[in-house]
Amino acid sequence: MFKSIRFLALICLLPCTHGFAAGSAISGTWNLTADTADGEMRWTMVVKDDGGKLSGTASASQGDYTLEEPKLDGNEFTFKITLEGAVYRVSMVIDGSRISGRWNGPSDGGKIGGTKRL
Repeated sequence: MFKSIRFLALICLLPCTHGFAAGSAISGTWNLTADTADGEMRWTMVVKDDGGKLSGTASASQGDYTLEEPKLDGNEFTFKITLEGAVYRVSMVIDGSRISGRWNGPSDGGKIGGTKRL
């Protein structure tokens, strides 16, 4: 009987841990480089997971910006950023401690990628 109770408890907890485990893959500090028309732009992205609710900031020489609508779907991380009134969309794929993808703005786009600080 005790084994049955432990098994049921484990099954009940799995849905609660799924969102946390998924968010943990993106949580932390990332060093990113984005290709732009003006050359490479270096960013520091900090992502937090508060019980499955993601939030974060991206910082560059221009300042700090809030990650808007951050979402982790499997290993794909997406968010928007508003920079000088223009909305930029970012989509990246996580592969362990590496992340890579693309950013798109009103008139241009490019590659973005980097590594997670350990």
